[in-house]
Amino acid sequence: MNFFHILLVLAGIILIQKLSGLFPLNRIVVMSFFQISYSLVVFAILRVSYTFQINLKGFLSFFIIFTIMILLGNLLKASQMRIYKKISLQEFLTLGIVLPFSEELIFRGVILFLVPNSLVNATIFSLVHGVNIFSKIESFSIFNFVYRFIVGYIFANSVLKTQSLFSAVVCHIINNLVGLLILSRSEHIPKKSTDTAERKNSEK
Repeated sequence: MNFFHILLVLAGIILIQKLSGLFPLNRIVVMSFFQISYSLVVFAILRVSYTFQINLKGFLSFFIIFTIMILLGNLLKASQMRIYKKISLQEFLTLGIVLPFSEELIFRGVILFLVPNSLVNATIFSLVHGVNIFSKIESFSIFNFVYRFIVGYIFANSVLKTQSLFSAVVCHIINNLVGLLILSRSEHIPKKSTDTAERKNSEK
């Protein structure tokens, strides 16, 4: 029965992602608003017992994995999210703070509460992000899949041991904010390099 409830919860998340596509100009903001609202309602209805008591268990493990993955990602040139325009401050905050917070409420809050198993939770977390591929938010990457599985396991394990979502939420927000900063930097460097090359060619 718990797995049936999980399917219903995930169906809601997928529906929100699909419907947000109807608002292409403000898709990120719209999706964030509905997803955080949805996650808070489901969290309250199911009376999830996890708290937000300050506890940093799992933070060191996440930091080590996060650092390694950033280095490997640069070496392997792992695929990233597709952002076709310069993101605004509002979009940066929603992607960096609101969305990761809502995802933790759903995955490490609701879903982990229904099925308290770190491996199952990590698997669901990594698989559900496959929706991003079909929504054309990002391209498929086994690198991203493995990374999400590992951090999903770390987050879930932290919550089960502490009964607090604090560490998972903080780590997820750090992950997204740093990722956006790296993506923003990588998006602009090639353009500058191209512009410089073009100027040099024109001077010749």
